[in-house]
Amino acid sequence: MNHKEIRHLVLGLIVGASGLTALAAFSEFQAGTPIKSADVNAKFNDLDTRIAAKQARVTATCAAGSSISAIAADGTVTCDAGSNKAAFVHVASAANTITNTTCIDSPLTNAKPNAILIVTQNFNPGGIGGLYNNQSIGVYYGVGAFAFPNKWCIFNQITSGGAVAPMPVNASFNVLVINQ
Repeated sequence: MNHKEIRHLVLGLIVGASGLTALAAFSEFQAGTPIKSADVNAKFNDLDTRIAAKQARVTATCAAGSSISAIAADGTVTCDAGSNKAAFVHVASAANTITNTTCIDSPLTNAKPNAILIVTQNFNPGGIGGLYNNQSIGVYYGVGAFAFPNKWCIFNQITSGGAVAPMPVNASFNVLVINQ
C-alpha cells in the first residue's frame, strides 16, 4: 500500500467510527504535502477527545407502562412511571366502572373540567393485559352527585337499536390530555 492509500484507509476508518464531524480534524492536510508525525498525533488526540465526548449507546429499558425520561452521557436511563405523562392507557376495572362507563383517575384530569381529552380504543391491549371494547365511545366530565364526581369518564354510546353495551372490565383506552 502506498502513502495515499493508507491515508484514505485511515480517513475512512475514522469517518466510519466517529461520524463526519471527525473529518474536520483532518481537513488541514493537503494532497502531495508531507505530513509530520506531530501533526498526525495532534489530530488523533483531538479525534480521541471527540469520540470520548460522544453519547454512549443506550441499552437499558424501562418497565412496561413507564418510559425513558432522561438519558445520561454514559447511556444509563431514568424511567418515568407515567403518573405525569400527557398520554397514557386507561384500563376499565371493577373499581372505576359502572354499567356502560369507566372513569379516569389521574392528576392530569381530576377536577379539570376544561381539559381536552382525546380518547381512542386500544386496538392491541395484549401487552398490558387489557381487551378491546368493540363499541362506539364518548367522553364526559362527571359533576354533582355522580358516582365519580370531578372525573372524566369514557362511556359506550347507545347503539342504533337503542341498546347500551356494558363496559367490559379490562377494556383499554388510549388517552391524550391537553390542559389549557
